[in-house]
Amino acid sequence: MAEFSIGEHAYRTRKMDVKRQFHVARRLGPLLSHFTAAMPQLMKLAEVNTPEALGDAEIMQQFELMVTPMIAELSHMPENDANYILDSCMMVTQRASGANGAQRWLDIWNIRAGALQFEDITLPEMLQITKEVLVENLAGFFNMAPSAAPAPGVGATPPVLNG
Repeated sequence: MAEFSIGEHAYRTRKMDVKRQFHVARRLGPLLSHFTAAMPQLMKLAEVNTPEALGDAEIMQQFELMVTPMIAELSHMPENDANYILDSCMMVTQRASGANGAQRWLDIWNIRAGALQFEDITLPEMLQITKEVLVENLAGFFNMAPSAAPAPGVGATPPVLNG
């Protein structure tokens, strides 16, 4: 179970059952293959993201080259697959409610209605929740956890940016 905050709200996730994890992972496979391929370059950009190392325009150009295939893959994802992923993530998420020590956790997803329980959850917030749930549930499968990445200078040599 992971707890996190978005804006003024505290959230927590539960584990998806393994069958649902499998179906979410297989729908994410094509998208995550692009992400996995771009991760070393993204990490390298984060390391050299200083005015002395690269200019802002070059950093943005490199970033765009890396994320464009991911955005293209996402735009081609069937709506049913996207909904399955989002719904699955919302189903295992709760939000803290209450004040003065009377805090309780409420599901953010109404399964019967197939809709969010809270109207104030915006698209960026829903995507952040989705990311948190995916990391919590699929990190071991896709090595998505930040700790899975080697520290700078450890392991293989970093890739060349313009290579």
